[in-house]
This record gives sequence, structure tokens and C-alpha cells, in this order.
Amino acid sequence: MKEKEVRDKILKKTKEIFSETGFLEVIRVVEEPSSIDNENTVVGFFRPDFAIRVRPASGKIIDLLFEIKTNAQPRFVRSAALNMSDLCGTLRNSYCVLGAPYLSEASMKICREYGIGYIDLAGNSLLNFENVFIKTEGQPNPFVSTRPLRNLFSPKSTRVLRVLLGNPNQEWYVKDMAEEAKVSLGKASNVKQRLLDYEYVEEVPGQRQKKIRLTDPEKLLKDWAENYSYKNNELFNYYSLEDPRQVEEDIASFCGNSGVRCALTLTSADARLTHFIRGAARSYIYIEKPLEPAASYLGLNEVDLDLKEVDSGENVTLMIPYDEGVFYGVQKVDNLNIVSDIQLYLDLRGYKQRGKDAGEFLLERRIKKEWQT
Repeated sequence: MKEKEVRDKILKKTKEIFSETGFLEVIRVVEEPSSIDNENTVVGFFRPDFAIRVRPASGKIIDLLFEIKTNAQPRFVRSAALNMSDLCGTLRNSYCVLGAPYLSEASMKICREYGIGYIDLAGNSLLNFENVFIKTEGQPNPFVSTRPLRNLFSPKSTRVLRVLLGNPNQEWYVKDMAEEAKVSLGKASNVKQRLLDYEYVEEVPGQRQKKIRLTDPEKLLKDWAENYSYKNNELFNYYSLEDPRQVEEDIASFCGNSGVRCALTLTSADARLTHFIRGAARSYIYIEKPLEPAASYLGLNEVDLDLKEVDSGENVTLMIPYDEGVFYGVQKVDNLNIVSDIQLYLDLRGYKQRGKDAGEFLLERRIKKEWQT
């Protein structure tokens, strides 16, 4: 959506809000930026896109100065809010308002921090000036475009996220981050920019150049979880008469002898880490995808493993990872490979049998404690 279209729609919606209140008199509307320049309302880098002069019930005349943003990612909103706050701190009887197609909760919070109002085309708004208080929130985004986040949570991009979430207190040069995540320098740079745009990270001084560090690891992890499902992996389902814990040990031994990476997750990992999901007689194991189909390569239908491939009623699921990053930060428990707590949290959040509760338990009892050390 072009800026002029957004501006016209925000202006129309603002007039509708004022009309519905019954206590705000609109004295004048200045729609052309060139006309606003003549009103001496240009300070620093902020030039209002349109202005509305109103008289509330108090009788005091207030100039509402609007800035339109077609891209309302938090980083851009913060920059605009800073300039708008400077302007309204300079001019008397003025109130700045940011308009956009849609404002996330993070972006609205930034506006509130800087004392400016906001209106978006979804219907979210805040106008708080001269005894006037109008607030509407919680409206969904009618212009959903997940491309930026989809890029951030794409398989190779998430390798960078694993590195950051696994070392949340560390400051990173992009080159070092790329090497640790096993991605190209260009990919790491692109991920860094996305993270900055959404304020998941901040830049800090470094000896050679700026470094980055996480600002809110919990928010990044939860946003990632909202864009992930363990079913993104390729699943092979089996049935076994053996005890699930014994099956896991047998498969781990078989993979070790075959030179194939594997790691337990979901109920198999929970049974050895937090014991939250009790009585779950299921096994979930990541196995590295070899050149040949995994099942035939590992000989998983052989009698010694007592596994039968089934379409339903399975109690053993082998998961071919959607990306090798799944194995980043694998931990040893009882001489078995367990996925990292970060990967386990992601998998649990989409698991129907108390998975979300188990994930939050893992976050509170293990992940946050590790982050604090």
C-alpha cells in the first residue's frame, strides 16, 4: 500500500473517530505537507504528513500532527516516535500521532513510551491529550504479510537464532555468528538486519565493528515457536512391543554404529529432563537423513529392533530434520543424545498432549535459569 493511500485512509478514519466522540470540534484540516511547512511545524527530521486542529470540551485548541509509516516494524516506529516526541516537546499545544496500516503490540508500546498517539487501519488507536482519552486495541491485522518473519524463521535463518538463544548473554560479530551457525556471511547479515528491524537484538560497540546481542530472548523464542511445528520435519511412524525407553536406547545404539546422528525429543526427551508429561508411552527421535531413504538405510524393520511401520497406532516416530540445525546444542543425558532445550521447547509447543504446558515448564525451570547464568 502506497503512502498516499495510507495517509488518505488514516485521515478518513481519524475524522470518523472524532465524529463518533461528539465532544471534539474539528476546526481545520491541513492535508498537504507543503502547507504544513508554512505552519512552522518542521523540527529535525520530522515533517508531518497532515494536521488536524481540534477544540475539545476544555475549549483549548490543539494541533494534531500526523506522521504516516507504511512500514511499522518496531525499529522504524521507534525512530519516528523519537522525532515526533522532539517536535511535540518543542511546539506548544500540539500532539503527535503515528498512522500505519497496522501496528503490532510492540510498536504501540513504543508509541506509548514516547508519549505519542497512534491510529492504524485495523482499528487500533490511542489519542491521549487535553482530557481526551480514546483507546482501542486488540484488533487483528487485516494486511497479514508473513514474508519478513517467514524469512527470519526459515531453516537456515533459524541456525542463527539457535546460536543467539543458546548464548543469550554473548555479543556477536556477524562473521563469528555466521561461522558458529554454519551459514554464509550474507545470510547472517540478512538475519541480523531482520532482528534489528524487530528489535530482537541491539547493536553494541566492538573493537573492529559493531556487535549485536539479544534484547529479549524469551520474546524471540516464543515468536519462533508461533511460526514452527515439529510436523515440519519428515515423520516415519512405527509400532513396537518393546518398552519405549528401551526402543530409544536400541535405536540410539544402532544409529551410533551406523554413523548417523540422532537425538531424542518430545516425550522421549521430557522423560529424561523434566518428567512433565507422565505416562506418555511414545518415542520421538530425530535421525539424520542419509543418502538412501532413512528406513531402509538403518534397517529399521529388522527383527532386532522389533519395529513395524504403520499408518496408525504408532508408538515410535522417527523424525528426519527439516534442517541440520536441529542438532545444534545436543546434550548428553544417560549416555543418550537429547536435543537442546531450545529445540525441545519448539517441539513441545505444538504437541497436543499437554505439550504447551510442558514447554512453559521447561522454559521456566531450565531455559530461563540457564539464560541467567
